[in-house]
Amino acid sequence: METPYSGMSEMREAATLEEANRLLAQGFVLVKVMERMVYVVGLPKEARETTPQGNGRDGKAAASNAICLDTLSWTKFSNGKGEWAFFLRPDDALLPELEPAREFIESLKREKEASLEGWRYRISKERFLNRFPAQKEVK
Repeated sequence: METPYSGMSEMREAATLEEANRLLAQGFVLVKVMERMVYVVGLPKEARETTPQGNGRDGKAAASNAICLDTLSWTKFSNGKGEWAFFLRPDDALLPELEPAREFIESLKREKEASLEGWRYRISKERFLNRFPAQKEVK
């Protein structure tokens, strides 16, 4: 059985959010947010083989955003057509585990909807993140 760590060529812990964001910008991905606010990040093996510019970087950002979003506690809608999760803490601050996806969340607030890794995302009531399976195009 593979663990989140098995696909990493290098592991680091970041003691601050700034340090974690700096590592994420270098191609590391968020592996775990620990209770005492230590960010465990890993550099995927394939990241060493790609350049940190152009589409490769955009792809890494999308993958990183998708991983962050998947860490949320999603609840299915009663109609079964999607899921919802909180993205803000009770004090209206962004959940710590979503910090690496802050740019995605901010763009979602502006654009009202975005697609990522097979999901369509929306924000509702300024507190909930909703996601629905993306519709496949019929050719």
